Amino acid sequence: MCVTHLYSEFNQTGDYFAEAFTRTHKVFLVNLRDTGHSEKAKEPYQLSMLEAIFDLEAIREELGFNKWDFAGHSTGGMLVIYGIYYPEFLNFNVIVGAAAREYMTFSRDCIYNSEHPKFNRMQELNEAWKRKDLQQEKRSELKVERTKLSLFAPEKYNELFSLNIHIGLSAIPSLKMH
Repeated sequence: MCVTHLYSEFNQTGDYFAEAFTRTHKVFLVNLRDTGHSEKAKEPYQLSMLEAIFDLEAIREELGFNKWDFAGHSTGGMLVIYGIYYPEFLNFNVIVGAAAREYMTFSRDCIYNSEHPKFNRMQELNEAWKRKDLQQEKRSELKVERTKLSLFAPEKYNELFSLNIHIGLSAIPSLKMH
């Protein structure tokens, strides 16, 4: 099973979402372009969701799989596009919490909507992540705050994120979101 996300940087510690599948599947966490130690984009279009699908297909071919499974959440839900382009190579696709664009654009309940009361703070946190000089301790603090802003029940953060899993965010998520 392939698990990916448009701007998460996976490492050897794993991923909370992927963890749900490890008992039944061999899970491949894939860092897309410009995340982790993956290939860098030479052109902005290479950071698009469609290009990510083409890259994933190249990975499937390189691994020698006739078919594989996908699971994605949030922007990882873009994997539905893989099923449109390459249905013959897909056994199944699990998509969770992949909100429609209209929700982000039109619902003030969405943290990425400019009318949300904490929208500006989320934008500040996203910009802070791009700073190369940010100390690791401060980066961790900002990550916790950013995650809590996205949770329905932020007071459950410690309960929900109790495993020793540490995922980074690409320094250029705003490029990937357009």
